[in-house]
Amino acid sequence: MNILERLNRSIKATGRRYAKGEITQEEMIAARARVDRLKSRFAWVQQRNRRRERFASIRRAIERVQDCIRTGGRMIAYDTEYVNDGPV
Repeated sequence: MNILERLNRSIKATGRRYAKGEITQEEMIAARARVDRLKSRFAWVQQRNRRRERFASIRRAIERVQDCIRTGGRMIAYDTEYVNDGPV
């Protein structure tokens, strides 16, 4: 079960506890606010991780080009071998 599923289950459980009279409305609202903050934090972390992965792939592409330049213009790109300007 991932984090979002657990947070959603927590909201449902809070609603059930309120319906049974175990907690007050203020406590239910506070619990839901905490869960909403956690959800937004989780979404922010996911977005940051996607951004890091995108920049990492760009960084790897730059390193491949730099290796190509160091080795005298020979590089593999998209399963096609390139020497200087054209495919071999």
